[in-house]
Amino acid sequence: MSNQTYHEANQNSVAMVPQDNGQAGASASQIDASQLVSDENSYWGKRLRKFIEHHPEEPFEKCKEALMNDSAAWGVFAALLMTVGAAALSLGRGDFIDQEELEAARQATFNYDLVSYQYVGYNTLAFSCSFVAVIIGTQQYSYFNNIPAEMVDVAIKENVQLAVAPFVYAAVVLQGAGLAMGINLLYYNEAYVCGTIACVAFLVIILAKWLERKSYKGLGL
Repeated sequence: MSNQTYHEANQNSVAMVPQDNGQAGASASQIDASQLVSDENSYWGKRLRKFIEHHPEEPFEKCKEALMNDSAAWGVFAALLMTVGAAALSLGRGDFIDQEELEAARQATFNYDLVSYQYVGYNTLAFSCSFVAVIIGTQQYSYFNNIPAEMVDVAIKENVQLAVAPFVYAAVVLQGAGLAMGINLLYYNEAYVCGTIACVAFLVIILAKWLERKSYKGLGL
């Protein structure tokens, strides 16, 4: 091979090597949000666009991480509710005060059977909703964990799984109702004090949820 031929071949091979001139970082920061396929008004569609705006270097990685952490948090909360519901169902009639004693202490008739059935029913429903929420949360976590970060946009659009939050909220309400029935069966006049405190706690939960929505609205989410 002549020196001229060798020199030309060497130049061609050098030209084929990508040059690191900072263009890779620039392209990552120039993601066009209008090209996304997820609904811009959906819960995670809004958040993905915020990640693109504030984390242009790796928005899909950040969004995927947030999705997985969100699913894990809901799953842990649901598991705690499920444990409480199961513990409540472990109590039987022998653990409650007799009907005659309750009526004598409260000086009023008391439908013991109805309250007992309500106690079992509410806590069973709460346990069931929280158990379903654990399964859904696990599925959601696995769904986003098993895809490349670059597919997050498409994954959000194609995700038709059940939402975990409604089941958790239902479990909270049902467990509160079951707690109210349990208080009626376990205490004398102290039940009224417990019921008042429980109602205040429930109002605080509603306030906390309203403030959460107000905070998100302030962020444009």
